Amino acid sequence: MGTRARQLAMTVIYPSPLMVLCDRPKNYRGRAGIEFLREMPTVWDEGVVLSGEVGRSIVIARCSGERWYLAAMNGDDAEQLPARLKFLGKGRLTLRGFADKADSSEYEAVVESTRDVDAESVLPLSLARGGGFAGIISKAK
Repeated sequence: MGTRARQLAMTVIYPSPLMVLCDRPKNYRGRAGIEFLREMPTVWDEGVVLSGEVGRSIVIARCSGERWYLAAMNGDDAEQLPARLKFLGKGRLTLRGFADKADSSEYEAVVESTRDVDAESVLPLSLARGGGFAGIISKAK
């Protein structure tokens, strides 16, 4: 079914105003990435496809209010995908990212990171087999 980061990305890639996660709540509590799900909006103002290849990969961004949600998924092969953030407005922003673990041996592992980004940024996304990336881009504090 893919990595935990892929499961987070699916909530952005497959939009629905009624989010249903098939599992017991205790299986989410205290797990990496739960913060991403807590902040998930129910409606989107705008969406941008950054790249995609049928059956192989997709990278998209969706906006709700002043926040952008960045998501990527791939197929059976590990991928290195660039995410060009040209769609962002002017100013310095912060990306809180949830990514696959580098060696991809633990599908439940999520690596959380924070970095500054702007419209000139190109993020190198490393996705494991059946992997993903999910991130929230908001105003820098």
